[in-house]
Amino acid sequence: MTVSPQKNSLSITILLVLSVIWTFLHCDKYFFWDNIVQLSVPANWYFENGISKFFLPDEITTGHPKFAGLYLSLIWKIFGKNIAVSHWALSPFVYGLVYQLFMFIKTYVARNQREAIIILAFVIIDTTFLSQLSLITFDVIHLFLLFLCLNQLLKNSIILFSLSYAALMIISLRGTMSGMGILLFYPFLKPGQNKILSLKSYLKFLPGIIIISTYLLIFYFEKDWVIHNTSSDKWPGSAEIANPNQIAYNIAIFIWRLTDFGRIGIWIFLSVILFKTKNLNTIKTNRGFRICILFAITQLVIFFPISIIYNSPPAHRYLLPVMIIANIAVIHWIYNYSRSKIFKLSLIGILLISGHFMIYPVKIAQGWDSTTAHWPYYSLRNEMLDFIEQKQINEDSISSFFPNISSSKYIELDNNPFNFKDFKYSNTEFVLYSNIFNIDDDIIDELFHSGKWNKIKVLRDRRITFILFKKKAN
Repeated sequence: MTVSPQKNSLSITILLVLSVIWTFLHCDKYFFWDNIVQLSVPANWYFENGISKFFLPDEITTGHPKFAGLYLSLIWKIFGKNIAVSHWALSPFVYGLVYQLFMFIKTYVARNQREAIIILAFVIIDTTFLSQLSLITFDVIHLFLLFLCLNQLLKNSIILFSLSYAALMIISLRGTMSGMGILLFYPFLKPGQNKILSLKSYLKFLPGIIIISTYLLIFYFEKDWVIHNTSSDKWPGSAEIANPNQIAYNIAIFIWRLTDFGRIGIWIFLSVILFKTKNLNTIKTNRGFRICILFAITQLVIFFPISIIYNSPPAHRYLLPVMIIANIAVIHWIYNYSRSKIFKLSLIGILLISGHFMIYPVKIAQGWDSTTAHWPYYSLRNEMLDFIEQKQINEDSISSFFPNISSSKYIELDNNPFNFKDFKYSNTEFVLYSNIFNIDDDIIDELFHSGKWNKIKVLRDRRITFILFKKKAN
């Protein structure tokens, strides 16, 4: 597809402006969910201790490489440590991800500029994708590097691919998994007229494979564990292999995560497209669609078995490489080959937008970091903290739940940190609850139905709730 330089420059400029505006609108959102442990804690440790000892203590580290935390700590050293600086530190990757997606769609999938913009719009309105763009998270860096790698691989740009692939492999363990998916994807490409890839053509993958292998080997000799933290009791059972019942449960969760938040329409249409025999010839001749399907399959081949064999089920954001590419493939197909395409695209759009408003009953755990429905959480929590301060309630008398039990040093980068006690291990006068906390059913029954607790403050906004409970006197 040929696009005039003027149109191309305008599109890129618009994406840049929108990315800057996006960061500005969300730069008050502090660390949330797993990003507290995975990014804020390491960044704070490096900020305070430097890199004289590169590997973090066992009690604060998971198996992920911590280069994202190191990067953030260096930005803090230069510009100051606060939430806004943290968002701006990730803003180049927000723009870079959207730009790489646009270039992939425009160059290898869409037949014209208008179609490329429409496909990109459908990718962006997905609530999981949009939520990740609003967070301080290394998953945005991971996705940026993944699609940078894909574009450079398709362009056969050896040096830039090797550099971006090495960065992808080392940014996180999910980045490593995506990198292995790209390695599986590569043989399905046909550079030039050659259908058989030579061993030499794989040399561009070597720096990435060497760097992650070296890192994990040194890490193992330093820690005596790798990938799963077996030294700290903060992650009990994280390395335990699931039993058959748990594996069956994980498979169901995996499918649910893929289709959750309105994505069911994407997967229904994709299934129809792939299983209608009359589409086979079109699939064979449509290189862009074929690239998308092969890329999605090879990512699934890596992520699926690893996601189901351990006790912890997969989170929505783990599957974004598959979700994004499936979205691109389906919208492209409908736009070019389907009858009643306006109706079908409208239906998919409505389903995806509905995902932003899906909130499950309190006894069904939800991936809150993977939906924009969590956004009122920040202001509600701030309002509740103000109430606690006004009433001069001591934080030590309040218990709460993940992620609200982390120190404010890691959540808001507070210079005068405090933290609430963990409800599971404490007997306090007050309990701070939100439906975002995904707490156990028996605790919900205890707080709401046992008659032992009074609600002394209730805050609600767009179905997100904060409640401060006080234990009744005996």
